[in-house]
Amino acid sequence: MDILSLDKSIMLFVQEYIRCDAITLPVIFITHLGDKGLIWIVLVGILLALKNTRQIGKYAALSLVLCGAVGNLIKNLAMRPRPFLEIEELMPLVTRPDSYSFPSMHTACAFAVTLVALKMGEGKWRYLLLTFAVIVSLSRIYVGVHYTSDVLAGFLLGALSSYVAVKLAKKQNLDAPSIE
Repeated sequence: MDILSLDKSIMLFVQEYIRCDAITLPVIFITHLGDKGLIWIVLVGILLALKNTRQIGKYAALSLVLCGAVGNLIKNLAMRPRPFLEIEELMPLVTRPDSYSFPSMHTACAFAVTLVALKMGEGKWRYLLLTFAVIVSLSRIYVGVHYTSDVLAGFLLGALSSYVAVKLAKKQNLDAPSIE
């Protein structure tokens, strides 16, 4: 079985066996929080505004910008159609995006910011953020607008962007003890 066949099987499995009325509205709400990367931009703004998280905000912003630039380039080079355009039986639960599918930018942005916060920050809020990033990512499959491989590629892109940002932070010899 090739990746596209596996992706299609997963999409139909989710539609048939995972979707249920009890979680659909909350999942749709959560998936929309990631639209246009707005929640991640707001979070970076909050991190930048607070003195004790300003350095995290600086590198989270760098990661987010890098992720957005590279991700949109990849998206326009790959030109992968959305799942609902390829799978006749698939019913998306949100307005059909008109952009390409690969990679999931909701996922990429979520992890671009979250992984910087995990590496550089302190406190339990980072794990709540990680949980939220995972839920946003999985919501894209649930609502029928991304294949699993789009989400995995988005995670890798976000992880790579955060890696570059944290490496730069280390190179700058920041005095944040949790960078090590």
